[in-house]
Amino acid sequence: MPTQQGIAAANAQTTDEAWLMLLAIHHPSFTDPIRVARDKKDVVHGGNTYLAFPFDVKLPDEGQDSRAVGRIEIDDIGEFDNPDVPGGPKKTIGDIVKAMAVGDNATVDLTVVLGNDPQMIELGPMTFTLRNVHGDGLTITGDLHFEDI
Repeated sequence: MPTQQGIAAANAQTTDEAWLMLLAIHHPSFTDPIRVARDKKDVVHGGNTYLAFPFDVKLPDEGQDSRAVGRIEIDDIGEFDNPDVPGGPKKTIGDIVKAMAVGDNATVDLTVVLGNDPQMIELGPMTFTLRNVHGDGLTITGDLHFEDI
């Protein structure tokens, strides 16, 4: 449930408030999830650091005829510690996401917070199963399912 501060920011004609999307990408092979924030700077939420990283999320429609499928698009830039080999060679987000999607065991948690108070949750966390992952060397896209199908 959005906070009063979040509702006021959403309804204002102008605001300095930014709504930030935080993603935590989980896979059974990871010791810790990959955490990214759709912002220009890292965000600390719940004691965890979410790395500034470009991505877009389209949430599933809520209509009765909807398949409850959303989309995620993540830029395939930057390198992360290899979750399979701590201290080993780094991997791109594309390497990691494509590898974890092979077995369809990946999940994505989406949380929305306000930029000036990232501890206050405005929406979520919502957990999705990641399916149908594809990459073209620049971006990684995949389907977000509300439930495992």
